[in-house]
Amino acid sequence: NGFYMEVLMADFCELSIGGRIVKRPVIKDSGTSSYVSFSVASNNVPVFDKETKSITEYKPTYLDIVFYDSQAERLAKENLDKGMGIVIIGDLQMRTYEDDEGSGKTRYILRGRKWFLPSSSASGKGVSVIDGDEII
Repeated sequence: NGFYMEVLMADFCELSIGGRIVKRPVIKDSGTSSYVSFSVASNNVPVFDKETKSITEYKPTYLDIVFYDSQAERLAKENLDKGMGIVIIGDLQMRTYEDDEGSGKTRYILRGRKWFLPSSSASGKGVSVIDGDEII
């Protein structure tokens, strides 16, 4: 059944990423929907120096994140700030465009569906899992 395969593949292609927020998320309006867009710095990639045969530094990988509509509104109310940790689950999207010089560029964006934050409970332990409009 073709429909079953599509659902199976959609579940299979889910991506999870954890990192630190680079810029505070702010809700915006595109005219047809509301969205929140921000960047996350994730896994530090080692830079290897061939001469010294050692790792000289670690450079972060940046990924743009976007949430839409009710999820965007909910995320915007979370008082997230630069440097805070977050885990996001969603779908990786590739967008191609031309820069000011006319060169073709590719940009990867994670369209978020769920996010995990440190718990805001009084004990300060655990994790809040946000899935659509539900806190799990």
